[in-house]
Amino acid sequence: MKKIEIIHLAGVATVALGLALSTLTPAAAADDPRLGRVWKEIESNVWEGTWTRRGTSNVFDAEWRRTGTNDIRTGVLTMEFTGRPGTVDQDTILIFRQDDRGGRCNYIGHFSSPANHNSAGGTYSCVGGGTAKWAASIVAR
Repeated sequence: MKKIEIIHLAGVATVALGLALSTLTPAAAADDPRLGRVWKEIESNVWEGTWTRRGTSNVFDAEWRRTGTNDIRTGVLTMEFTGRPGTVDQDTILIFRQDDRGGRCNYIGHFSSPANHNSAGGTYSCVGGGTAKWAASIVAR
């Protein structure tokens, strides 16, 4: 698997895949029905999260609980989509996270079924950390 790095700069996501570099202009996500209202998510099979959308924006308030503990983290997520409508990559999800402890993380993923947009997953990495997997289901539209 190739390493994926995402840098968020003024609304433009730059994705580096190995040596190839391409710039993807995120699609406007506000009012996008693919976002749903509430997501249930798991990261690295250790952190269970709930992401709750702010109105019809592309901003989510998030809370994660470390499985089997009382360790809770909170943060704010911004979701964007890349790709052109009608193409295979139209449902690529980019998520930018700022958490309550100053951590910054970038997620990249895809909907499991582009026809219904009920679940998604991919990888994420945080500044100073490695890459891990995430998976989520939309539980409220």
